[in-house]
Amino acid sequence: MIYRIEEGHFVPLPDGTGRPTGPCFGLFPLAQAQQVFDSLGIGAPFLPELLSGRAAKFESHDGFDLIRLSVLNGQKIALSSHPVVLYLSQGMLLAFSDSERMRRALASYAEKADEVAFDRVLYFLFKRLTEEDSVRLDDIESEILQLEDRLLEGEHTPECARQIAALRRKLFTLKSYYEQFYNLLDGIMENENGLFGREALRYFKIFSGKLDRLGRHTGNLRDYITQVRESYQAQVDIELNKIMKLFTVITAVISPLTLIAGWYGMNFSMPEYRWALGYPAVLLLSVSVVALCIYYFKKHRWF
Repeated sequence: MIYRIEEGHFVPLPDGTGRPTGPCFGLFPLAQAQQVFDSLGIGAPFLPELLSGRAAKFESHDGFDLIRLSVLNGQKIALSSHPVVLYLSQGMLLAFSDSERMRRALASYAEKADEVAFDRVLYFLFKRLTEEDSVRLDDIESEILQLEDRLLEGEHTPECARQIAALRRKLFTLKSYYEQFYNLLDGIMENENGLFGREALRYFKIFSGKLDRLGRHTGNLRDYITQVRESYQAQVDIELNKIMKLFTVITAVISPLTLIAGWYGMNFSMPEYRWALGYPAVLLLSVSVVALCIYYFKKHRWF
């Protein structure tokens, strides 16, 4: 879909009209990028490199800017393998995305926009890509709080460790997601081709402030989940120490009995063998040793 600017409005043009006259705004799937550039008579030797990979990119060429944005899969909080690619010149803005939802949102904005300008479309796109992030971060914070409560109640299952790892991955993904916008905003603020007016740069500066808040919130949550992980590890270590202490106590109790059994198991003639109370005496000795060990360990709170 191509929109032409007429009398302060984006007017959709029928498909197959060729290269429109005057400023225009186009929305297409990524697969049609080469076809669109050819039909509009735009040389695109840069296109294969721009479409490959997943990292964000801003390139300023002679008379036009190229932008590639990584898109967040909101349900999984993971970077999508299908980016948004933008071509921006003085009289043209082309947006390519495989997300039908994203194309519909941009088309809806173009049809209802009060201010018809390419920089406003770009600003809307940036806002659209981050509009739900505050809610996502609040949800992650709630998950961390619930996880911390479970750990304080003594739940130290492998599921807790998996949840901690999953939350750390989500926060790392969000951190990388916001960093791409910083790199893009640096290129936009330089404005080498003069494609953005003073008012547009002011809006992008406001957006940069929002990114700062989201970035700080993400950083705070990463520190928080790190503390929770350390608390979990400490609890696991404490439980392990308790088990090792129990085994140590059992070993300490059994060792004297083993010594007694080994002593009387030797093939020597001992006086106790001919004593009528020899067996009860050894039994009483064993019980006394066990009782003495238990008393000593309890007195020192070893178990």
